[in-house]
Amino acid sequence: MQQDMLGREPFVTLLDNIITQKVSVHEGFSFAIDGKWGCGKSWILKELEQKLELKNYLVIHYNCWENEYYEEPLVAILSVIIDKLNQLQENIPDKNKKDRIQIALKFFAEIISTILTNKFGIGFNDFLESGKKAIAADKAPAISKDFDKNQSLKDALAAVRENLLQLTNVLSESKDVFENVIIVVDELDRCLPEYAIKVMQRLHHICFDTTSDKYMFIQLAAINKSELLGSIVKTFGREFNLKQKYTAADTKPGSIVYENFDECQIQFGNYYFKKFFQLIIPVSNGEKIERPLSLLDGFENNFDSTDVTGKECVEKFFTDVLAFFPMRIKLELVHLVKTAHEITSMDESLDKNLKYNTLCIELIDCLCKSVLKKNHPQILHKKDNDESRNYLFLRISNLKNIEGIFDINAFTIAFEKWSQSECGAMSYRTEHGTSTYHPFSLQRTESYIKAFYEPTQGLICKKIDAGPIPSEVAFIEAFRKTLDILV
Repeated sequence: MQQDMLGREPFVTLLDNIITQKVSVHEGFSFAIDGKWGCGKSWILKELEQKLELKNYLVIHYNCWENEYYEEPLVAILSVIIDKLNQLQENIPDKNKKDRIQIALKFFAEIISTILTNKFGIGFNDFLESGKKAIAADKAPAISKDFDKNQSLKDALAAVRENLLQLTNVLSESKDVFENVIIVVDELDRCLPEYAIKVMQRLHHICFDTTSDKYMFIQLAAINKSELLGSIVKTFGREFNLKQKYTAADTKPGSIVYENFDECQIQFGNYYFKKFFQLIIPVSNGEKIERPLSLLDGFENNFDSTDVTGKECVEKFFTDVLAFFPMRIKLELVHLVKTAHEITSMDESLDKNLKYNTLCIELIDCLCKSVLKKNHPQILHKKDNDESRNYLFLRISNLKNIEGIFDINAFTIAFEKWSQSECGAMSYRTEHGTSTYHPFSLQRTESYIKAFYEPTQGLICKKIDAGPIPSEVAFIEAFRKTLDILV
């Protein structure tokens, strides 16, 4: 089991209970979990799937992002089903059941072949004939379907549903295979919104039986509702347009006028979502991580364990600075730091006995270069409210519209507070008058890291201790060269 970084286990249990209840009363169900990109939806689904497979459900995992290169999503969906049935067939000793799975495999494969042959959906009559041949391969077929020569794509999807349902019934006779089909859909929010909508449509027609007006299987999707709403309105909400937005009520009788255009779009989007999902459960951004260094997954062992203040500074970086980013970005940042560090460490001339100071600088550099796409931060100076103390802090310039940050202003404040350290203020005379410089010690990590960044124009900072450590300077210089190559 993967490490539960965000305390999601109770949420996984909730989803498991919902599915178990529906299966117990032999009901299908379509629902979704909704959260922003990187909030941990994929982790939730993976953990849930493990639980469900232990209960002998047939769990079909469909990753939209991995299959987006198929213009027609039905091809990808059927490919995933075929892969799952092939795995299932290997573990079933009963020859009769294996044969019946084989019939279904041929049926689904023929659909894919015909779709591709006819350039993604044109000429489905060929597919119908192929379907007949596949089903006729068994003298006493357990899976059957009467075909009409004028069947459309919608009817073809219904044929997929019926054959999958009959296969489910056949394999569930002895209660030793599975009792229900669970289709789990992930990475919808990484696809183009229009493609994601098409995926939802195809899955809906496979899972929902219009004759009985109910779902035949259980479908669970991970979505980013806010991103999909705009595309749904654009694609299906034809009456929502700028002309109608600014049309006065008495300009044209019968005109639809909206005082709050954006709210009407959202309402329409929510209405359309109901066609796909009976329930949408929000996923929060997660609880605060109890052990921040757990994200490093052992990488922290590369640094001096006796460096207590440095370790605390790294922990605060994760809890205070990275708190504004989704988990996926945090993990990608850590992966980049580890990769650049390990490549740099291959240089045998470099000293590998490093303090946590080095890790702090690596984290800052990777955050700026890879996530924020900005230059290194600069050193700035400020005084406290009563002007009795002086401080130096780091600031990252031009932070606007940075993807992944929930609150840019709050992030800026948190980063500056995390990097803040006390300094002095010494006046001296020059030929042009009096000037000031700010001496600072390198004893604490918050001060030490400033030796590796430049002050803003006009600010003079001077180190009052020997240092920084030459071996760490050499390592950071090499690390930055490695980072320039990687990013």
